[in-house]
Amino acid sequence: MDPISELGATKQINFHIQKLVEIARPTEKRLKQSMSLVWDKNIGEPCTFNVVIASRLVHPQTREALSLSCEYVPNTDIFQFAMDTIKERMNFGLPEDQAMIILAAHEAMHKVQVHRGEHPKSFPITQEVSVDYFDSKHEIEAWEEALHVFKKIFPKASGGFTTGNKRYTIPEKSKY
Repeated sequence: MDPISELGATKQINFHIQKLVEIARPTEKRLKQSMSLVWDKNIGEPCTFNVVIASRLVHPQTREALSLSCEYVPNTDIFQFAMDTIKERMNFGLPEDQAMIILAAHEAMHKVQVHRGEHPKSFPITQEVSVDYFDSKHEIEAWEEALHVFKKIFPKASGGFTTGNKRYTIPEKSKY
C-alpha cells in the first residue's frame, strides 16, 4: 500500500522532491505521510508539495550556512529540509525518520495557514529570534498540529519537547 494512503490521506497529493543530498527511505516516507495528513485534514484539495532536501540551508544573500533545520518559503511555495542540521539541532530524542514527522507536519501547517490567507511570521534569519516569534499563534498551531500527526502515526507515544520558551506535549489522543 502507498505510504500516504495507508494512514488515511485520501486526496491527490503530489511531491516534487529535489535531493541535493541523500535521504533515507523511511525518512522520506515519513515526510510524505505527515505533510499529506496535515494538508488533507485541513484543506482537502489536490496539492503539490515542492521539497528540497539539502545538507544545510543557506542565507539567500550571503550563502552562509544557517542553523535552521527546515522552513517553508511561501513566496516560492518550497519546503526546505537541512538533513545535517536536523541531526545536530533537533533534540527530540527521536530517530531521524520520527523527527521528520514532527518537522514536516509543522512546516506543512504553515502552508495550510498561507492557503487560509494568513501570514505566519518567518524565522528571522539575520537576527536573534525573539520570544514573540515562538509565542505567535501560527508557531503554536503548527507545533501542536505536528504532535497530533505524530500521535496518529505512533498512538502509544507520550512526552514532549521545548522550543523557544514553550513546552509542547504529545496529546493523549490524536485528532486525526
